[in-house]
Amino acid sequence: MQEFIGRTSELELLERIWSRERYKSCAVYGRRRIGKTRLINEFIKDKRGIVFDLIMGTENENVQRMSRILADTMNISTDSETLYDVFGCLKRLCSEEKMIIVLDELPYLTEKNKRAASEIQHFIDWMADSTESMIIVCGSSISLMLDELKNREDPLYGRFHHEIDLGPLSLQETRGFHPSLSDQDLLRTYLTLGGIPLYHAGAGDRDYGSIVEEYLFDASGIFYNDATDIVISEMKELSGSAMSVLECIASGLCRFGDISSRTGLSDQATDRCLKGLMGMRLIDVLHPMAGAPKHPVYMITDPSAAFFFSIIRRNYTVSRLSEGIYDALKQQISGFLGRQFEIFCRAEIPKRYPCREIGSWWGAVPVRDDDGRLLRDDRGKVVTEDEDIDLVATLHKGNFRIDLYAECKFTNRKASFTTLNNLERRVSFIKGDDNRILMIISVNGFEEDLEEYAVDNSVALVDMDVIIGKKPYPELF
Repeated sequence: MQEFIGRTSELELLERIWSRERYKSCAVYGRRRIGKTRLINEFIKDKRGIVFDLIMGTENENVQRMSRILADTMNISTDSETLYDVFGCLKRLCSEEKMIIVLDELPYLTEKNKRAASEIQHFIDWMADSTESMIIVCGSSISLMLDELKNREDPLYGRFHHEIDLGPLSLQETRGFHPSLSDQDLLRTYLTLGGIPLYHAGAGDRDYGSIVEEYLFDASGIFYNDATDIVISEMKELSGSAMSVLECIASGLCRFGDISSRTGLSDQATDRCLKGLMGMRLIDVLHPMAGAPKHPVYMITDPSAAFFFSIIRRNYTVSRLSEGIYDALKQQISGFLGRQFEIFCRAEIPKRYPCREIGSWWGAVPVRDDDGRLLRDDRGKVVTEDEDIDLVATLHKGNFRIDLYAECKFTNRKASFTTLNNLERRVSFIKGDDNRILMIISVNGFEEDLEEYAVDNSVALVDMDVIIGKKPYPELF
């Protein structure tokens, strides 16, 4: 079995609940493939416990399955016919010794079945009052899990005193799957696979081009159709429409009206798909900052889903090539990585600084000629062009505020004064007298004169060593 990688804080929390907390109940949720079951198995490997991996079936089928698991793992012969019978057996076990009870994929048992949820509620209450045992539930449907935990009318509301919203592994943690990869290829791999442990384990320790050709485009491999499988399992009857929405966003049509028009879906159906995909954490809204237009702009924030819908699904014919897939798609993949790098940077900044708000700025700005004069059309109207700033964030520390404006450069060239000049020009169009800091994040570093200028002029530079975790992010306060 692959060595367990990462999840240090989550394991520490579970150990603390097991060892010291009065209420030993924890709910673990997160998207499919994120590693919930592997985390739980790692936690209980040296403890007395029983895992019920529930199935998408009837209550009777799950009762029979739980009875078989009791017989196989605890050598308990039971003819349980109801959940009441199963939990009766568990009560006897937990009365005799300290144990961990795991209900894996809880919604398979409780969705549309409040009676099952009520049985679990009574068991949790009994366990808290009568034993030192622990119960863990987990689920891949984030919306269903949150409905179980947060809905005041649900029997399980307030029963789980601890929650783990399991997110992706960090870039630094994924190094454990790819010890020989260069920093550049590790970042490319992360921008493509995200922090999904199963995908990284499958990709293995090979260069990025080989990962694309031999793993991502392997039609028989787990990655190839996983994104569509996830959408189908979560969105059900809306899955076809949801995939059309994802294809639309991947093509660059990111506003609500454009999505509705391109897909042919009604506004109501488009809204349902967007909300469902956001609930699955496959997409998000790009937050407008510093006076940018307030209309929503949607983006695929899950890297693996983004790669599938941006590259694989649009290039099925290329996948038939026996070799040369990466070279054939290199330009498309480069553009994809650049877009994902911006999303990555917007996710990293709040981890490094006290960030109150983060997003991007975009807008139409006047065009000037080489002498600095405004250009006008035949009617005398000022000519404008669309400009954007990749990352805009509001940082607060006490009463001190910083407005951060950053460009994210994922290119083969070092960032130069041209990059800084363009950023300064765009920022000049934004009104406000706030304390401003400019930042350039560049995977290939910086020209020497820009580095020298930045030291004395409050320009923050972030290079690959910082991105990869070898050096700290610049101090801004």
